[in-house]
Amino acid sequence: MTDSADRVRMEETIDERDLEQASLERLAESAKSALATSGVLQRAEKSALYRARWQQARFYAESVRELSDLRRAPLTAERDLAQACHPSRIKSYACSAVQMWFWVTGRGGSTWWMPCGKQDIMKMLELCRRMSRVVGIAEEDVALVLNQPAPTASDSLPYFLGYAHKLASGARMEVMPLSPLLLTHRPAWASFFLKRPPTVLVSTPADALQLAEILKRNTGAQSQTGSITASQTADEATSASQAGNAEQRGLLERLRLALLFGSGVSQDSHRVAQEYGVETFHMQGATDCLLLNVECRMHEGVHIWLDTCIAEILPAAELEERETSAGLRSQAVFLHEAKPGTRGELVVTTFGEALPLIRYRTGETVEVVSNERCKCGLSHPRVRFL
Repeated sequence: MTDSADRVRMEETIDERDLEQASLERLAESAKSALATSGVLQRAEKSALYRARWQQARFYAESVRELSDLRRAPLTAERDLAQACHPSRIKSYACSAVQMWFWVTGRGGSTWWMPCGKQDIMKMLELCRRMSRVVGIAEEDVALVLNQPAPTASDSLPYFLGYAHKLASGARMEVMPLSPLLLTHRPAWASFFLKRPPTVLVSTPADALQLAEILKRNTGAQSQTGSITASQTADEATSASQAGNAEQRGLLERLRLALLFGSGVSQDSHRVAQEYGVETFHMQGATDCLLLNVECRMHEGVHIWLDTCIAEILPAAELEERETSAGLRSQAVFLHEAKPGTRGELVVTTFGEALPLIRYRTGETVEVVSNERCKCGLSHPRVRFL
């Protein structure tokens, strides 16, 4: 596909950006409509991931008339994905033409291949652009992305991020992909991106902290830990670092924000803020289900994009009961109907092209923060990852 053809498709997607500001009621109605008109359940029914399990549960795609009917579908766990993509079943695994495959490791340790179609790729590009708008990434920014090598999904993140800017506005944001593993063995490479000083860091907390140690060992840089206290917010931390002694400007002096994804964000984001003296954002990049949710500048939870999935909360009490009760019927609540303080496992139904995930247990425990419109203007529900 040519750049111009890609640009047209991206513009069609961005025309839908009013969904970012839509009311919660409209978002819920949009999810219901997508479930009915997209044919996602009919496509999923063709996959080896669902066929036998749905037949056993006597769940049929054509029986879904309302959003509540979706609860009759069996939950999907990572072990189901691992079993379905076995070489003996791989030909009946994807639902449509595959353009890209990613290797995924689930939170429970299972591994599998995740297929990605053309429209899945375009959706990821749009979500990267949306994420940039929410956290304030500009075209003049320089992004340093610490990513794992192919065939992991994070390997594609820097290219999605950079190309999304190009397709959306014609601007080419500078992106520097870097493997933390290679940097460990070749620390001198740090001198290159120090001369192209990044303003945005995209990384897991562990890799960001490892980079800080490498930089301190090889460049003599000092962290900002002395100027930030444990009680400060991310914004206050940023102000404190800017007001600090000019001789202690931090590890990367032009860095202004860090997008953190993967495990340990809730626990280690403050440490990253201390080391670099920047504002941090939680990016819930669920590579197993090709979603990209993000925290806004209010820092009051991660927004779950309700136009990209149907989200449910499997209550904590039910999670405990499931361990002892066979055949327990799910009492999950839809996220847009959940009360603040509700805790449980996040379950999502995606509208993926190559492989929709139907009632997929993400393994992520969350607490609902609010379904009210956020002070940033977004009405997409906010959750805190625990």
